[in-house]
Amino acid sequence: MTTPRPLYFPDPVPDRANLYDRSPVLADVLDSLRYRTTVVLGGRLIGKTSLLNVVAQSTEEHGEFAMVRLAPADSRAMFMAEILDGISQWVNDWCNGPAQLPAQEQSVGTVAQFCQRIAMLAEQVTGVVFLLCVDEFDSLVQTWDEHEARSVLELIEHLATMPKLPVRFLLTMSTIPDLVLRSFRSPILNQSKIVTLEAWDADEAARFIEWLVGDQVIFDEAALAAVFAAAGGHPYFTKAVLDTLLTGLPYTPGSRYVSAERVAAAIHQVVRSPEVDLALGNLLGAHLSADAVALLDRAGNSPAGVSGRGLGDLPAAGQLLGSLQAEGLLLKQGDRFLLRLGLWRAWRAASLSFSTRRPLLRRIGRASRRIGFKRATSGVLWAAVTVPLVAFVISTAYLEPERTIVARPCGAPDARLAVYATYPAYASSGDRQQIDIVVVNNGSADANGSVLVSFSAGQAQQDSANGTTFTGLRPGEQATLDVDLTTTAPAGWLNPSRSYVGVELAVSATTACRAQRWSINVAPIPHLQLIQKVAGTAVLVFLIPLAVDLVARRMFPERDSSPPGADMAKGN
Repeated sequence: MTTPRPLYFPDPVPDRANLYDRSPVLADVLDSLRYRTTVVLGGRLIGKTSLLNVVAQSTEEHGEFAMVRLAPADSRAMFMAEILDGISQWVNDWCNGPAQLPAQEQSVGTVAQFCQRIAMLAEQVTGVVFLLCVDEFDSLVQTWDEHEARSVLELIEHLATMPKLPVRFLLTMSTIPDLVLRSFRSPILNQSKIVTLEAWDADEAARFIEWLVGDQVIFDEAALAAVFAAAGGHPYFTKAVLDTLLTGLPYTPGSRYVSAERVAAAIHQVVRSPEVDLALGNLLGAHLSADAVALLDRAGNSPAGVSGRGLGDLPAAGQLLGSLQAEGLLLKQGDRFLLRLGLWRAWRAASLSFSTRRPLLRRIGRASRRIGFKRATSGVLWAAVTVPLVAFVISTAYLEPERTIVARPCGAPDARLAVYATYPAYASSGDRQQIDIVVVNNGSADANGSVLVSFSAGQAQQDSANGTTFTGLRPGEQATLDVDLTTTAPAGWLNPSRSYVGVELAVSATTACRAQRWSINVAPIPHLQLIQKVAGTAVLVFLIPLAVDLVARRMFPERDSSPPGADMAKGN
């Protein structure tokens, strides 16, 4: 019997032996790194980090490159410091001692000084090229303001024009940011090798499954088709289904066969797992617009896909189709676009419930039929509906958007913690808001620690516990914390000055975790939650008789054509 391979789920693949079907991509990357900046472009969780791990292994074996992985930085100055610290650490390890640098050269103020420092470090390890790696570079660019982002892009361009300086950049991106597309001379686009990672087709996805599981279980054709239909050939989501099939569902003794029914049961279970729910939830909350979500839902509900002609109600549908295709979420076949985002359809079906909407509509309908008063003037009703409707739309536009911050992994090497913080994009002064914290143990050992959320003085009032501890958090498990707050930061009616609520998230584990800081914008209108409730009620109250009036006009047009005084004449 063939020994099955480790799934490495949800972790990325660590070495070449466990990387499937990426040989051409790996060869392109390794060849390109000798001459230029290289960009690995692919959708989220498609395998970019796994490819980085294998590139690191290959470069170490050949000894030509020194791979330096750069942590996220908040500015160009910090980005330069990360590069120098990473190179210095590698030189220290290689030389078995501290890098030899003059004391007066310990601070860097200009790009020229920065380049001189790299050259001085390179002199101690002649013949080695420093490979500077940034994973999810597009997400990093989008967190900077435009000035800092342009400065970093110019720095990368400058280093790329200095062939004698032994540095190369290896960047992974899920999509090319607009700032890069619009930047002067577009250095990443014009001077870089772009290598694309894509999901597999049905045949390749089937071979990937059989390569992973070996003879441990046997899939029939219908089961393989069911996995592909759900996961779309996406490596991460395919492995999520396989992980549940191999570990989460009981097998009949002596049976190694996997049927389509067993795959359906695994999919039903896996879309509720934290690994899949957090991955897709983060994509929906932080990276997709409402129109993009609606488009993906339509593609998911149509096995034949969608076409641009049927999306006329979505603004900029053509641009959306192009960007979602570029991100690997849609696949174009002819004039139609098919969903390629693994498990999206099943996850949305599990997470969305319309049970509260239909009864509400039925109650409105029953209330409309019970109305016994004479038809009101339509003009008055429209005027009565318009004002609260505008207030309701404005308040909803501020209250509904959410964002998610994903903290970089921290903790001991065998108990790596991933931290997700979901918070409102806007908070209204005087309203109660909530921040949701999720800590996931992505390591291989139990984790202990604590989470604490704090706010800047005078900007918010804590309405619930703002901290929690976790003990013995097992691999794959999660700890959660919901922090309620009332905004106290001032915001006058349509005040043009910007006000914020400063937030700090501190995670303590076996090793130090960097605190995450961000701010929540305070909407210029206070007490939006109350305004939304009052305006929504007013719209509903006035909309019911308006709807009844419109229906009556459709069903009984003869009443509208009756001459003046006809009703009175009939009554006499």
